[in-house]
Amino acid sequence: MKARDWRGHLQAEIKDTLHMVRDLIHECFPKTNDKREELLRQAYVYDQVVTALIKELKDVRAELIDYGVTFDPVKAARQPTNGQEVLYEGTSVCVLLEVKSPSTRMDKGALVSAMKRRKIPNDKINDILGEATLVNRPAHVFSYVLR
Repeated sequence: MKARDWRGHLQAEIKDTLHMVRDLIHECFPKTNDKREELLRQAYVYDQVVTALIKELKDVRAELIDYGVTFDPVKAARQPTNGQEVLYEGTSVCVLLEVKSPSTRMDKGALVSAMKRRKIPNDKINDILGEATLVNRPAHVFSYVLR
């Protein structure tokens, strides 16, 4: 089968699998005419599927490291690149790597200590920190729980 053929076939199989999951939801839960309830059931089941797939992906990634196809970026970090590097080229799938530039963050404790060593008064430190502090949007975590 040509690459384009199996890609289309794979996408169709994934779509069929999602339809089977949706059918399974209708089989496992009692009938309802409440659209919200139906959507909540889908959200719950899809959340369970995603959790299972993430675990599977983590396990597969660990095996790829064991087989030397990829590497642990924590143990063997590389320098940023200007593009993608081919790490492995299989017959149907290849692994590309792009190392992005690292982000920076401020260590508030170290900053306060540095300002105190420079004899900046506490009220000035608090004013400076207040001016420079941004508040992030709070995390919103929706959990779908069976009753």
